[in-house]
Amino acid sequence: MSFSDPVKVIDHIPKDIDMKVRSRKRPLAQRQAAKLKKQQEARQNVEPFCCEKTSTVWKVVAFVGALTIVVAALIQGTWK
Repeated sequence: MSFSDPVKVIDHIPKDIDMKVRSRKRPLAQRQAAKLKKQQEARQNVEPFCCEKTSTVWKVVAFVGALTIVVAALIQGTWK
């Protein structure tokens, strides 16, 4: 057997083999029930939105920081 003859490389595979992927889906009702159960579990695991919103203080700090960068760039540009 040489690698120049690919027919002999795959000679051990029967000629009548079905190469299609068999996807056996669950029944629709079972899939919907599993999806609903997963969504309900996800809702139960969510904590209240106590700390997810950015505070106003950090918004002001970020805005002032960006403003100082812009002002510094303008001042540096006029001095050159």
